[in-house]
Amino acid sequence: MVDRGLIAAVCLDCEYGFLRRRPVRAWYERFYSKEWDRDGQGRVGRRAAKRPKVNTRAADFCAGHLMPGSTVLDVGAGFGSILLAFQARGFKVRGIERSEHRAAYLQDVLGIASSRSPIESFTPSGEIHLMCMNHVLEHVSDPAEAIATMAAMLPEGGMIYIAVPDFWRGEYPPQTFHFVPHLSSFTVKSLSRLLTGHGLHVVKTHGEKDIQVLAIKAGAAAADNDLKSDSASRAAFWDKTSAAVLDGFGTRAGHHMLVWFEDDGQEMWTYQRRVFSAPRFLSLPLKMAILGEAAVERALPKTSRRVVQRILRPRLPAFVTSGRTRMLTVRVSGDMTLPVHITHPPQQAPVWIK
Repeated sequence: MVDRGLIAAVCLDCEYGFLRRRPVRAWYERFYSKEWDRDGQGRVGRRAAKRPKVNTRAADFCAGHLMPGSTVLDVGAGFGSILLAFQARGFKVRGIERSEHRAAYLQDVLGIASSRSPIESFTPSGEIHLMCMNHVLEHVSDPAEAIATMAAMLPEGGMIYIAVPDFWRGEYPPQTFHFVPHLSSFTVKSLSRLLTGHGLHVVKTHGEKDIQVLAIKAGAAAADNDLKSDSASRAAFWDKTSAAVLDGFGTRAGHHMLVWFEDDGQEMWTYQRRVFSAPRFLSLPLKMAILGEAAVERALPKTSRRVVQRILRPRLPAFVTSGRTRMLTVRVSGDMTLPVHITHPPQQAPVWIK
């Protein structure tokens, strides 16, 4: 609970988390079409002749189940890194991309047919054998509507590949419940139930920092007993959720500075995290240290910068030097059972976008 109302909730039966307080759907349409990815908008003109780094994860996961010459549609194709991997293996590729600058890059630079239509109103020009959604479904206002639309477009034997952050390892509770673009949090169970509920049969799953699922359209998919819930599974999910959330917000009442940062060196987690339990006024020096390190380093002459990088940087905490650090200052109250009651400083928004 944030200030005056619930910001996020979970369904114990299907193990699905979601934002209850969110902008209206039209805001998301405008955001992803014109405002999303400011860094990418600035780079796209300078990288017009440069192809993105190829991302082979989806192709590695799915290619063994595709017939030669199959057509692959990537929903939320970005700069085409996933489609390039399928294309290199001889598959036909198309993209859907809501962002104006990314869609233009796909079409004009990579020569990949691209539509800016939302998936809910997209009309394919030919048969599609595999639809991909790589870290997109968690951004979608209505995941069930999106999966239903995709399933209806597929022929029998067509497949859907989904990759999303793992509820437990892909996100950190302050990130999960305060980052506006991520509307949903999935476990393998909730994602599999979503797919089987729309006539798809789950072929394979894999979970580490994110969850990957491949499902095939097979008429009325057989019920999977492993996806059913009972009182024991619901209690286990609640206990696991409670432990993760309470740990993420400091485990006890009081003022906490929550700091987390991406760490590519970790095999099983996206973020490292730190919880500093201290008076609120100490959050400003901490924030200045995080922001100031990079600024000071950039301002130094090149020779001095090398000395700093070699001698000083290794001695600083990793969150200060990562360049991908996020920080949230909160006051936690209550008996430290869910829901967690959180108050933010007046000048700090309880949610953010990037």
